[in-house]
Amino acid sequence: MSKKKKKIVGFIPARGGSKGVPGKNITNLCGLPLIAYTIIAAYFSKLDEVWVSSDNLEILEIARIYGAKTLRRPLELCQDDSTTEEAVEHFLKHVKCDVVVLIQATSPLLTSGDIDRGIEKFLMGNYDSLFSVVRETDMLLWKFGKKRKSEKENIYIQPANYDPQDRMRRQTREKNAYMIESGGFFIFGQQFFNQNKCRMGGKVGFVEIPFWQSFQVDSYEDLANISKVMTHDK
Repeated sequence: MSKKKKKIVGFIPARGGSKGVPGKNITNLCGLPLIAYTIIAAYFSKLDEVWVSSDNLEILEIARIYGAKTLRRPLELCQDDSTTEEAVEHFLKHVKCDVVVLIQATSPLLTSGDIDRGIEKFLMGNYDSLFSVVRETDMLLWKFGKKRKSEKENIYIQPANYDPQDRMRRQTREKNAYMIESGGFFIFGQQFFNQNKCRMGGKVGFVEIPFWQSFQVDSYEDLANISKVMTHDK
């Protein structure tokens, strides 16, 4: 008897409010609404369905134009302090699936191939959760030291992950690489999420993507920089 195929759906949360860039999710980027890029990447991937969740009717209409199914999210789940996990929980109450691929609407450089590599690794490795990362092989981190009572702000910093008296050779530091969340996508099982109310945990996997594909849109400067990447405008 053949094993039942898992239903894998893409979930793109895209609320209407945005402080840094008003109307960010549908702002123009090289001729298309920002959210269109992730919808298109998801649509041409191996996902069974692509969904956009939003409180904003214009976002939902644009999502339908580019091939996504839509879910109206209550306004109370689209506030500045609302969490993505709350949006996922609402989504899973309305859409039946086995695996969720949470894709950020602010990741326009993400590709269908990236998503497919994530899905394949998630299924083959029997992971509970998996997400896209950028490998950082030579990061020397510093953090703020303790603030004195007389100080209004932190003005002292101290090393966080190395000893300045033993900086090590670059080749040595590369062996202790860091994996940084790119924010592009997160994959997790429906049952795992319902039990833990968190997108990450359990047996965790990762898929590396190139640094330039990890750029996120959170400001007008980000829009300008990503536009240059897309148009190769130097």
